[in-house]
Order: sequence, then structure tokens, then C-alpha cells
Amino acid sequence: MIHLVTGATGFLGSRLILELLGQGPDHKVVALARDARGVSAQDRVLAQLREAVEKYEFPGIGTDLESRVTVVAGDFASLPDLPAKIDSAWHTAASLKFLDRDAEEIYSANVEAVENLVAWLRTHGAAELNHVSTAYVAGEAEGIISEDAFDPAIPANNYYEHSKRLGEDVVLKSGIPSRIMRPSVVVGDSTTYQTMSSAGFYGFYRSVNSFKKRVSVKLGDLFSNTPVNLITNPEARADFVTVDGCVRGMVAAGLGGADLGTVTHLTNPGGTTMGEMLDTVFFGLGLKTPNFVSSEGQLSSIDRELSEKIEFYAPYIKQAKEFEHGSAQISELTTHPISRVDLEKFLSAFSQWAGIPHSPGASHSNI
Repeated sequence: MIHLVTGATGFLGSRLILELLGQGPDHKVVALARDARGVSAQDRVLAQLREAVEKYEFPGIGTDLESRVTVVAGDFASLPDLPAKIDSAWHTAASLKFLDRDAEEIYSANVEAVENLVAWLRTHGAAELNHVSTAYVAGEAEGIISEDAFDPAIPANNYYEHSKRLGEDVVLKSGIPSRIMRPSVVVGDSTTYQTMSSAGFYGFYRSVNSFKKRVSVKLGDLFSNTPVNLITNPEARADFVTVDGCVRGMVAAGLGGADLGTVTHLTNPGGTTMGEMLDTVFFGLGLKTPNFVSSEGQLSSIDRELSEKIEFYAPYIKQAKEFEHGSAQISELTTHPISRVDLEKFLSAFSQWAGIPHSPGASHSNI
């Protein structure tokens, strides 16, 4: 079986390739990637896969990479010819930017690229498309989120979510047999805790660290002893799905576990609360756990500085969502209990990789 994977040098795409190869020797991958900064697409993809094998301790794949992975150089503006007939395509490539000032770039990566891809797949006769979107196309909706079309009457939280909605529309209108796959917030490996991403949970951690550094210039280590006020819902679920659980659920769905024309959540109901997550993040940076408040009127000027720094993440720490799982098989693959100790290990591994100071140890929360 021949699989086409876009985003092969990305966090999900590289781990997905390993999982597809792990299905057996008859599974091979055609990886689409660009030459970049003087490094060929071939070298970029193979280097990313070798690093993923090492970080995730993935067994029995490393020596087979070059014989089972064919790298095709190209991008979505100039898609190349394919070396073989494709049985299934997996579209993981995306922009994770979210600011309105980046709207043109986000639209190009998350909408126009999908338009070009589906036109290309029609030309090359790919059997089916597994399109990776996000569980947060639900936008501002709270409560139970069904595995169904998003409700366009409910606003998106940001331009990133809006672009992913538009990307889903492109796929559904394309006429290509397809599945929509919606991960929540993807974190590192469930066993090694390693990651190859600096977005999502890790991006939030970086933003809080940036706030700490800026404020310490003016106020020293004040917030090591005095908590900031932060608007959040501490009882909301922090839906973090491990990268291995996510791609195993993805592959199970794409190889027949989910019908064509359906939506599959790749989410994890086994996570901690937002309060526990925030406690772990702040403690890891040597800060007091915030006071959890509910209105702007409870914020000081310094509190507002933090709120501005984490503006993108604000909806995700306030809105309470529970993602529906229609398939018990896929839910079993993506569900993994994540405790505060696990969060600490994810952050410790990321901090070492990213070079961010980190204070390991048990949480000091009083919530």
C-alpha cells in the first residue's frame, strides 16, 4: 500500500510516517517536502524521521527508511509528478500561526494549499484523502462537541480556526473520497515524553516564560512570591492527546476504522483540568500558581500584560469542551491518562530540547 504524506518534516507528519511503516513491509510512503535553506527535501525528511525514531524509541524502522520512503520535492504552489499510484493521501501540512496580521500566510497554507492538493489528487487518481484538521473548528462552542460538521453560526476563536474550517469545506466539496480527522492539543510521546513541536501546550509555556522575563526586568522575582490574576475556567478539561496516541488513532481511522465521509476526533478525555495544567506550567517556571478569576475588572495592569501575551491561548483555558468519540476502538487508542506528573515530564523534556530554564519537581498548588 502506497501512502502520500504531506507535512513530512512536521511534528505529526513525521510520526505518522513511522506509524504507517509500522503497519507492515507492504506499506510504503511517498513524502512531499520542500528543499529549504540549502538542504534537499530528501535530507530534511530523512533527518526528521531518524530524529523521531530516536526520540520516540520507535522499533525496527530506522534501517528501512531509505528503501520504504520516497521523498518528492515540491510545494503546494508547484506540485510535482508522483513516482507511483497512491492508495491513500494524508494531509498533515498546515500553518499554526494565528494572528490576523498573518492572515494571508495562514490562508495560503490552510486553504489554498488544500485546494491545490485536491486538484492534484484528482489528476493523479489517489483513492482517498485523510485530511487532518483540528478539534477546535468548534470555535466558541462549549459542552459536548459532536463528530459532525462544525456550526458556522458559532464564531471561531481566531483566524487559525477559521482557516481550518475553510480547509474542511474545500475537502468536503472536492468530491474526493475523504475523512476529516480532528486532533485536540498534541503533546509529546506517552512513553518517552519527547516532542518535536514548540506549538500548542509548549507555545503556551514559552509565552508565560516570555512574560516572566519581561516583567522580571522591571519587578525582579516578584511573581515567584505573588500570584498574578488570570481569567480561566480551572475545572475545564485540558484535552491533550499524546503524539503516538494521536497518530495511532489516525491510522486506525484511515485504514478502515472510520467510514469515508465521516469526522473523527483524535482527542483525549483522560487529561487533567486547566487549573492543574496552569499550576504545573507556572511552577515549572518558578512562578506562583495564578489566582483564577472570571472578569477583566479583576485584572491589574501587570495581569493584563500576561493576558495580552497569551491572547491566542485565552479561549482554550476558559472554554469547557468535551469531544464526542463515536468509535470505541479509536477512543481507546487516543485516550491516555495524563496527570500533573506527566505534564511535568512533558515540560521537562521540552525545556531541555528548547533550552528554556525549568524547575522540575512536584506541584505546589493549593487549588
